[in-house]
Amino acid sequence: MKKFVVFLVLAAMVVLPACGDIAVYEDISSTETVSVISSEAVTGPTVTVTATPAEGWTAVDSNLPVQYLKDTASILVSPNEINSALTEAVAQAKTEAGTTYFDIAYVGSDTTIQVDGREAITFTFTCKYSSIDMKYQYTFVKVGEFVYRIVFSDMMDVYDSNAADYTKFLAEIRFVEQA
Repeated sequence: MKKFVVFLVLAAMVVLPACGDIAVYEDISSTETVSVISSEAVTGPTVTVTATPAEGWTAVDSNLPVQYLKDTASILVSPNEINSALTEAVAQAKTEAGTTYFDIAYVGSDTTIQVDGREAITFTFTCKYSSIDMKYQYTFVKVGEFVYRIVFSDMMDVYDSNAADYTKFLAEIRFVEQA
């Protein structure tokens, strides 16, 4: 029962901040979804996202292009904004987080990394959601006209135990632009 309650809280934390992205996703959801064992591909108007999580993660059938759960941890991928710069997407996400979560503390500074050979910006923060201490890592990558948001979240006291899985996920995710 506790896992179910934590799942509901995590799902609400992920879906509520993404509500502004629904119009973008609706354009993508009308296209074909292809599922393969231990990986998932979602085809949008211009991009196919493929992702393979580490062992133990379960694909979630949700309104997001890609989402996986493992115990209390969640990994998701969603289109963020059409025609926005990475820095604008990061600033918008921080503004949304400030209105959604409590007691936010950023861990380190924004970092530029490579995801699928593309420039990406990542940042990590801790917060309180309801009475649960959480930790998030947001990564934004520009692919064609979309900025994709990749989110790893878990309860703060167990976050580090799954961090290697998130690193593997970021190393293996692929965005294939359609002609």
